[in-house]
Amino acid sequence: MPPPTIDIGDDFVGRGAELVAITEAIGRADRGRGQFVVIAGEAGSGKTTFVLEVMKRARSAGAHVLFGRCSDEAVVPFEPLVEAVGRELDALDTSEAREWLRSNGTDILRLVPNAVRRFGEMAPARPEVDERAVIMTAVLDWLTSSVRSGPTILVIDDLHWASAATLAVIRYLIHASEQSRLCVVATVRDEYADGADIRATLSAPTRSSGVQRLHLGGFSLAEIGALVDAADTALDPTTLYERTDGLPLFVASLIGSYQPGSGVTLPSSVAESVAQRERLLTPAALGLLQLCAVIGMVSQRLVLRTVAADLDDVAFADALDELVGNRLATENPTGTKIRLRHPLVQEAVYAGITGRRRSELHTRVARTSEHLGGATAAEDYSRLAYHFSRGLDSERPRAAEFSRKAADSAMSIGAYEDAVVFYTSATEQLVPPGDSAQRCRLLVDLGRAQRKARDPAFRDTLFDAVTMAKRLGDTELQVTATLANDQPGTLYVHIHSDHERIDTLYDALYVLEADGHGDGSASARLLAQLAIELVWVADSRVLRDLLTRSIGAARASGDQDALVAALSAVLVVLRVPMCAGIRSAAYTELMTVLDESPTRRVDALTSTWVARNQIEYGHLAAATRTRSGLTPARVSRDPELAWLVSNLDFSIDLAAGRLARCVAKFDALRDIPASPAVTYTYGRLMGQLFALTALRGDMSEIVAAADGIAERFDIVDTYRACLATAHVDVGNLDAAVELVDWYDRRRIGEIPVNNMWLSTIATIGRVAAQVGNTAVCEIAYDLLAEYAGEMAISWASIYGVVDHHLTELAIALGRYDRAAAHLDDAFGEHERRGFMGWYAETAYLAALLEARRDGHPSDVTVDRARRLADDVGATAVRRRIDALRPAVSY
Repeated sequence: MPPPTIDIGDDFVGRGAELVAITEAIGRADRGRGQFVVIAGEAGSGKTTFVLEVMKRARSAGAHVLFGRCSDEAVVPFEPLVEAVGRELDALDTSEAREWLRSNGTDILRLVPNAVRRFGEMAPARPEVDERAVIMTAVLDWLTSSVRSGPTILVIDDLHWASAATLAVIRYLIHASEQSRLCVVATVRDEYADGADIRATLSAPTRSSGVQRLHLGGFSLAEIGALVDAADTALDPTTLYERTDGLPLFVASLIGSYQPGSGVTLPSSVAESVAQRERLLTPAALGLLQLCAVIGMVSQRLVLRTVAADLDDVAFADALDELVGNRLATENPTGTKIRLRHPLVQEAVYAGITGRRRSELHTRVARTSEHLGGATAAEDYSRLAYHFSRGLDSERPRAAEFSRKAADSAMSIGAYEDAVVFYTSATEQLVPPGDSAQRCRLLVDLGRAQRKARDPAFRDTLFDAVTMAKRLGDTELQVTATLANDQPGTLYVHIHSDHERIDTLYDALYVLEADGHGDGSASARLLAQLAIELVWVADSRVLRDLLTRSIGAARASGDQDALVAALSAVLVVLRVPMCAGIRSAAYTELMTVLDESPTRRVDALTSTWVARNQIEYGHLAAATRTRSGLTPARVSRDPELAWLVSNLDFSIDLAAGRLARCVAKFDALRDIPASPAVTYTYGRLMGQLFALTALRGDMSEIVAAADGIAERFDIVDTYRACLATAHVDVGNLDAAVELVDWYDRRRIGEIPVNNMWLSTIATIGRVAAQVGNTAVCEIAYDLLAEYAGEMAISWASIYGVVDHHLTELAIALGRYDRAAAHLDDAFGEHERRGFMGWYAETAYLAALLEARRDGHPSDVTVDRARRLADDVGATAVRRRIDALRPAVSY
């Protein structure tokens, strides 16, 4: 692939230590240790010149070299990646390119839509539910492909100008390529390095190795002397050094523009140097230079020539030659593109153009580009939006139109943050101000983009859209805005409700029913969403009725996507034991629908809930397959979702009895992402920690957190029983008895029958049996008996089948025949579902039953229980087995 056509000077001097460092980094990448190298320095320090030299040397050594730059004149989604991949595809002949696409997948064509013209039949199918994940995976696969015979160097110039979406993909690429032959090299200006997104990218916090930063300072006096000698000028190196502080661009500029005997004094800055040369230009050349500065760093010759219509061909050519001769611009070998010498040149010239003329030039550029057909892809729309929005006031409608098109294109390729920028611009440019269906639709689109970008402002944006739609009397827009405003992240698993959102859902349902559309797909989605919002505040019968209506409306409408939404909501909402049959049927139907449409788009959060139910039902292999589809690319943008997926990994191992692995995975879960709903650590960890330590280790950590847990007894009903269990586990029997004695029939009856009810009652019953509170055992037994075959579970952490807990309660109550029957059922369920940790715990209960009923457990029963506990590493269970004595009493 040919190098980018950038002429920064013919002579390369110095930078020996930096060249050695980056050569070594490329060598490490070649050995499969991916590298990320940041080339930092002030503007004009020679960063681009340096990386071009690196590229030349790497290419000659057999490396694959890709180059892309970021520009400051427009928000171009994934700009450096589009350029880099597009260049490489263009450099391959058609047969080679097709082979690459067959080897690496065609999803990369989503990133470079212009290439689809060459490979139309290989174009990827319809957009995915999360196009960002597809783009990230496609870029990673392309750059780390096994088709490549050597290391790959991706150079990203001027990373500081990358859009937020571009930086997000680059951060993923840096992290995911750690064990690859890829070396990412990025240049960054010092003055921009403290921006939040840039800082997050440069720090590469998820990389354990292969990250280094090289800083380019000024040239030494000796290096300047070498340049002066090479240029054969009469300039004094010492004077140059003192005047420029060794800044490479400034040095090269002075050497290039030096004219002996001209009487012109040496300028004191790059900007002054540019201004000095501007004053020497003819009016035609100056006008062309200003036009280039307005277009950006790179101008298409056709656009430039068309806009400069006041010049004839000869005058245009002469003006361009003048710019090249004065080292202000360069042409590519084919003459199709003109590039300004350096961003500092572009910035200096642009700053000198008056406001009115600047607006006129932007308008001329925009109109010309549109007339020439430059509006076919996201990049084209974004540049037109950029120029129209900076053009004359009369162009505001066009600015709004192209900003919206740019936003839509950005959304279609997963550049959600960039879409937010463009939708915001569109709303600002839209005329006239005030309510309109067009403005309301823009607000809906903006809210969707903000939600995808994880910007919490999405909620207020969509509420504003709902309010505007109501003022307009537009039912369709009201419903659309309401549906777009659903809960983000992992709030589904928290005790949380949003009453404002609930009110808008009821309002939307009311207007649909009033219009006679209460049984369509929109109603199905609204009902499903309302049930999710009400999960912690409504009676299970209300939730069941809402979801039954939702499923019915989805089926009546024939909208399979609405049906998926309704059935998925059942998995989220109806986790109370009295709805177990409905939930099981919904799960079965959902899996049938998904299996019949393998290409159906399923969002990551839905997949986590499918996996959660598969764990509960003992479909552990299926849960593992579902979880495997939640790739790092799909979850990396959402720390809450990534944490939830890590919980799935933990829970699958916990359910299968791989307890030693659970310990390490639980430690990783301690890195809890910030949540808008839950700030208390044990609000996120209690279920996992409690389920794990019931089988392995001990509960001293829970006891150590007793004060904080006790403060929340009135918020989370299970906390009191969990803390009491922990006290028993560490031998604080008196503290446990006091906590359990608080319970009576009224207080237990007041525990809300919600998604935590079954595990709460099971925990109360378990600890009541352990401390010998038979009154509480009786209450818990009566409540649990109806749900004997159900599984107690805290989100996805298995806490044993209810028959297991009924066994322990029946033993405590002296009902040994019932205990034996429950024991057999518990063994059967745990074995059938593959819950081998709890199978070992049930074996302990078999020994406990014999000890209680017969006065001592048999050696066979104890030996079996010990063997099962040891097989899965259930050290807590083994402790309880070893504590059994011939006479056991509560």
